Order: sequence, then structure tokens, then C-alpha cells
Amino acid sequence: MKRLITVLTLAVLAAAGVYAVHFRQQTADLRQTDPQQWLRCQYALSDAQFAEVERLESSYRPVCNHHCSDYMAAHDRLQALVDSNSSWVPGMAGAMADVYRAEMECRRDMLRHAYDVSSVMAPEQGRRYLGMIMANLSLMTPEEMRRNSR
Repeated sequence: MKRLITVLTLAVLAAAGVYAVHFRQQTADLRQTDPQQWLRCQYALSDAQFAEVERLESSYRPVCNHHCSDYMAAHDRLQALVDSNSSWVPGMAGAMADVYRAEMECRRDMLRHAYDVSSVMAPEQGRRYLGMIMANLSLMTPEEMRRNSR
């Protein structure tokens, strides 16, 4: 009997492993070819929900691009000050503040956008989507957020 339980346990673990590998391969193709299709599948969006998410994404893209260019410009100004000085200069504090301001504005608007997108979804899916966004939002740089939003 112990042997049967061991064999059954191993069979269940093997089946779960095969399923996990298969699932990752299938969703990896979707994520690589069209991130929006992955979103559609992952959050079980209807055609109407998906169309609204695409509309929201389209309207948010210029906002995202603006934040990214603000952040990069502020970062480049700070980097230029660091590269051209061997000690602290007063302009560094303002340049750092500009970088942090641009980053905060980006994260704020990205979270606002995530709430807009989640409101289109079924309540449980929306909560799950916001959880995924929050986990990533706090860890990503603005450049990574831009790359991952496309």
C-alpha cells in the first residue's frame, strides 16, 4: 500500500510538472508575440472588455511616453553632473529631486491607469491584476515599466 501511494504521488507530481511546463510554453508565445493577447487570456477578458482595455492602453501610451522622456532627461542631467564633477556640487540636489519627481509621477499615473484597466475586468480578475501591477510597480524602473507596458 505504501508503494502504491508513493507511485501515485510521483505520478501526480510528474503530471503537474508537465502541465506547468506546457502552460509556460503556451503563454510565453502569447507574451512574446502580443502582450495584450496574454492579458486577454490571463484575465479572461470578453471581446468588449478587451476592446476597452485596448482603448485605455492606447490613450495611456502618450502619457507613458511623456513620463519616460521626462525621467530620462532628468536622469541624463544628473548623470552629466556626476560625470563632470569630482565632488558634490549644489546642482546635484535639484537634479536628484527632478529624477525622483519624474519617477513618482510616472508611478502615480501608472497606478491610476492600472485602476482604470482593472475596473473593466470582473472584480476578482481586477483585484488579481492590481496585485500583479503593485508587485511589479514597486520593483521596476520607469524604463522597465515602459518596456513591459507594450
